[in-house]
Parts: sequence; C-alpha cells; structure tokens
Amino acid sequence: MSTTRARARWHQRLGGFALALVLVMGAAASAVAAAAPISPQSRQALIDATTSEFKALALYQAVVKKFGDNRPFVSWVRSGPERIDENLKPLFAKYGMPMPAMPDTAKVAAPASFKDACRIAGQLEDERVALYEKFLKTVKEADIVAAFTVMRDSAKRRQNGVREHCD
Repeated sequence: MSTTRARARWHQRLGGFALALVLVMGAAASAVAAAAPISPQSRQALIDATTSEFKALALYQAVVKKFGDNRPFVSWVRSGPERIDENLKPLFAKYGMPMPAMPDTAKVAAPASFKDACRIAGQLEDERVALYEKFLKTVKEADIVAAFTVMRDSAKRRQNGVREHCD
C-alpha cells in the first residue's frame, strides 16, 4: 500500500472518529442543556407566552379562512409558526418541558366582520405586549429574556399592522 493511500485511509478513519466524537459531545451537551434549571416563574411565563401565541395564531387563521388573504392577518399566519419555532420551541427542549399544544383551529370562530377582527386583533396584541413586558420584569434566564424581547417586539409590529391595514 502506498504512503499516500495509507495516509488517505488514516485521514478517513480519523474524520469518521472526529464526526462520531462531535455527535457524542453534541448529544452530551444536549442532555446537559435539557437538565438546565429554570425558575417556576419562568416556567409558567414560557407556558403562558406560548399559549398566548397559539391563541392569536388560531384566531388569525380563522380570520384568513373566513375573509381571505387580507393583510395584516395573512402575514401573521405565515410568520407566526416560524417565530414560535425559532424563539419559543427551543426553550421547551432546553429546559426539558413539554410544549403546549396548538388549539384546534376548527373550534376558533372568526369575528362577524373584518372590522371586528381588526378590533379584536388590536386588543389581543395590546394584551400580548403587556404580557411580555410583565414577563421581562420577572424572568431571569438570559435566553428566555432574549426570546421574550423578540416576541414582544413582534407584537408591537403587529399593533402597527393593525393600525396600518385596518383603520
């Protein structure tokens, strides 16, 4: 066997070993992260925030189903799941918590008119901004603070969307 070929096989084996080591280390880090401590207040805030996000998303889906692809609701329906998946879902995994279930959207009724939907959405976003502001005063875990800041800022943008597209 040539030296070049032997070196290539050695590098191949070393690369496989390195990949296995990285995977094992990643799994070990995930196991440690899953056991990360979380305060009872932060645990409840995470559940309440996610439940609030799901409630809003279900309402906005009902509005789109009833009134069509009108802004701002269609934008929120498209971006809502992504925002939840990027900001809240990883925290449930990290802290070893089961994620709340999305409500059955078939059971969520859309308001009678688009104008009512806008009014309700404005109230809902006001409530969610206040909810995140309250949580940001009590939550101490940096990753949850960061996620809640993103979610609060998103709710503020949705408040602006209501004013822009519904007035």
